[in-house]
Amino acid sequence: MSAKRPRAAWIVHSALVMIVLAAGCAPSSGTGAPASGAATDEKALADFFRGKTVQIVVATGPGGGFDIYSRLIATHMSKYIPGNPTIVIDNKPGAGHMLGMNYVYNVAPKNGLAIGNATGGLAIAQVFGTSGVEFDMTKLEYLGIPTTDTMVMIVTRESGVRRLEDILGPDGKQLVVGTTGPGSLQEDLPVLLRDVLGANLKLVSGYQGSNAMKLASERGEIQGYFNAWESVKSADLAKVDSGDWLLLAQFAEPAHRDLPTVPGIMSYARTDDERQIFRYGGVLRTLIRPYFLPPGVPPERVRALQEAFQKTMADPEFLAQAERSGLDINPLSAEEVKRDFVAFLNMPADIKARLRPLLQPGN
Repeated sequence: MSAKRPRAAWIVHSALVMIVLAAGCAPSSGTGAPASGAATDEKALADFFRGKTVQIVVATGPGGGFDIYSRLIATHMSKYIPGNPTIVIDNKPGAGHMLGMNYVYNVAPKNGLAIGNATGGLAIAQVFGTSGVEFDMTKLEYLGIPTTDTMVMIVTRESGVRRLEDILGPDGKQLVVGTTGPGSLQEDLPVLLRDVLGANLKLVSGYQGSNAMKLASERGEIQGYFNAWESVKSADLAKVDSGDWLLLAQFAEPAHRDLPTVPGIMSYARTDDERQIFRYGGVLRTLIRPYFLPPGVPPERVRALQEAFQKTMADPEFLAQAERSGLDINPLSAEEVKRDFVAFLNMPADIKARLRPLLQPGN
């Protein structure tokens, strides 16, 4: 999947795209008059969106990283949508984001008034035809992604675990880990550690997102969980800095620039087979926060929302607020996101066969 790019490169890319879009709408007559077709389309779009409410359906509960990113995007994106509709957040947690994804794909209005935000980790559930999958991620209309993510393994100080090696092997200390549901990275990654590396993990499944698992760790129900570093950095950096939370491993290659001393999971792979399992089962699944529309939205509204999302990602006020909030912004375009999901969903058959018994043992 796509590697991270410097923010400056994205802004230049956005400017070039806007120039191309503007050129595409320029009049062919050379008179300098506005193209009537473009003006008509813009008016029709503004007439449709004006006075309406656009929902961003976030497939996890309030307070977590998905919710934080979406609320920031909602604050700025309206001014770039023709007609400047109101944008609200609708949290629909459950089943490791699958409930929200299924809702957007099958139930939400297909007129441009419902935008989805669910984990890209659901792509693995689609690969294996997991029970409950009622969507096809190759048919979604993507708006883009605000940043690629690096998943990290978090443990509490009270767990007594200081290194990943402490829980590996037959004599490893048992660690109680919270998870969401099959198909999400927050469940699949601990499963890979347990079944590939022999980590002594007891999985407690069914939490409705990272915020619920954070609260569970504070209550002592669990001793750790997996989350995106980008979410941890924005909401809980103080816990890491104080030592209340320890980061045992990162699922990234190369290491995230913020985490040079946190071991990469690939360093624990002992064979090429294990490296391939961790690469496709974890490291390459970095498109965690896609924003998308269900199939069937009119093309002109898809384009309008894609452009609005792209302009939001380059908006100086948005970027300044994101920086103050500790949010990484390193976007990918709609085209890049679609390309990477299509490539992942068409993974080599031999890798799919190796991953299936690990991530979908009963399927």
